[in-house]
Amino acid sequence: MRERLADGVLVLVLAAVFAVSGTWRSWADAGRWDAVSLALSIACIAALPLRRRMPATVLVVLTAATAGHLLLGASRLIYLPVLVALYAASLHGSRWVRWGLCAVATAVVTIAATTFAGVTEGGVLALVIFGVAWLLGAERHRHSAERSALLAEQARRGAEIQLAHQHRAQAREREVIARRLHDALAHTVTVMLVQAEAVRTIGRLTSDDAVRVDQILAAGRDALAQVRATLADLHDPLPDATDLGGVLEQLRGAGLDIAPVPDLPSGPLVSRIVIEAATNALRHAGPGTAVDVRVEPAPRHCRLVVRSGPPAAGWPSIGPTPGRGLRGLAAEATEHGGRLAYGPTVDGGWTVTAELPRSYSYPGGE
Repeated sequence: MRERLADGVLVLVLAAVFAVSGTWRSWADAGRWDAVSLALSIACIAALPLRRRMPATVLVVLTAATAGHLLLGASRLIYLPVLVALYAASLHGSRWVRWGLCAVATAVVTIAATTFAGVTEGGVLALVIFGVAWLLGAERHRHSAERSALLAEQARRGAEIQLAHQHRAQAREREVIARRLHDALAHTVTVMLVQAEAVRTIGRLTSDDAVRVDQILAAGRDALAQVRATLADLHDPLPDATDLGGVLEQLRGAGLDIAPVPDLPSGPLVSRIVIEAATNALRHAGPGTAVDVRVEPAPRHCRLVVRSGPPAAGWPSIGPTPGRGLRGLAAEATEHGGRLAYGPTVDGGWTVTAELPRSYSYPGGE
């Protein structure tokens, strides 16, 4: 719509300029209309609105009309339509139109202007103004091409970023499912294994019963291994709402000696640290192992310490080696601006220490 309005205004302006300047009148007799000059003027004006869709055709028509006008002795205002056509051809036309046809049009009009007004007033002037019009169109074409390429690149990068966001969201969703599976099964299967191990160690079993218990233990350990295998490529655990009290009661029921837990800092990460440390204590040290949970608030952070005692005598422990659960919790603590450390104590126990910002973990933190 805006282009049509601009074309209409251009046609009216050129028609008024031609009428005022006498371009439609005879060169020999300025007092009367000349049919040829009028036809050439109408051709120049009428063809202009088509310059964007047919730049080559419009430039040929206007070049011929302009050359004819100059040979009839018209004023230099007749350059206006063909300059607009030359600009449009250098902007919208193909490569051969921008270079070849525009050069031919410039040469034809320059020769006609030289014949009409001489080398300086005609040819040189025409060559200069046509060169300026061509340069303006060519530069605008280059800018348009660069802008199109930039927009295409931005669209491509936007699509890649959106696809990457989708992939990350899907990976995050899979990670949530995997973490929940780990949290739901790890401590439950550990309790089952501990109970079966206790039966295997202190129970009076027949040979067949011992085989069955060994099968239960093997299946349980295999289940834990498969759960951890699903987390092999995951290192960023997500906080999840956990019933800390219920899990600790299950662990106490399995024989873990957990001292009364103080008021813990708020946040699901804290609960998961306590559960992971207590579950590892039961799995590696066996029933009867003492677990102590302490909270040491500080001005800028909260220090959480979960300490477990040495393994029970004769307990077939697999050794206090850190698993994926602790490594994942350490990564999450780092994300929240804290840190998590773990390791054995001199008496054979195990300590998990977490320092978390008060703003995340401690009630009343700023």
